[in-house]
Amino acid sequence: MDAFFLIAMGVALVTGLFSGFGGMLKKLTKRLPGKIAAIVFTYFMYGTVLNLPFVKDLLADFVSTIAGWDNFGGKILLIIRIDMIVFAVGLYLAVRILQKLAVSMIASIIEAKNPLFITFNRLGGALLSMACVFIMFLIFFQFTSWVGGSDGTMYEMLEGSKLGLDRLYLNNPLHSVTETAKLSLLGF
Repeated sequence: MDAFFLIAMGVALVTGLFSGFGGMLKKLTKRLPGKIAAIVFTYFMYGTVLNLPFVKDLLADFVSTIAGWDNFGGKILLIIRIDMIVFAVGLYLAVRILQKLAVSMIASIIEAKNPLFITFNRLGGALLSMACVFIMFLIFFQFTSWVGGSDGTMYEMLEGSKLGLDRLYLNNPLHSVTETAKLSLLGF
């Protein structure tokens, strides 16, 4: 497993060096990690933006308009809280637009044709690419520990790893995240 890890990190290193930091940021933003980051940011911003006075007024006008329809469809929309759904979708779209603008600005600065920026861009791309591969390994270890337990087949494959993958498997930082999520979901 050490050899597989080293090969994956080597491929990530080369990919990051060629793509650069700006290129890696653009790739990550366009794909699933960018969407997940936008969802998480939207979640954290939801309550703050919802409490802004002009947003409250807009949502109140929206609800009163729907309530004025006086038909079955309007009542259903009010029951499912269409105002909150529309607000959340609109906030997500605004976050995605701001995310793409910020990434474009950062990428354009970092991809400047200056020797210092070129070096930083290449090294940053390599580090970002290797961090992504490392996070994928952590996620893979988390799933295998759920399926096989901490002493299952995967641990047997990793045991005695020269790179410490067996210790990483047992002390995966994602364990604390999932344990906290389980406790909050189960109400403990």
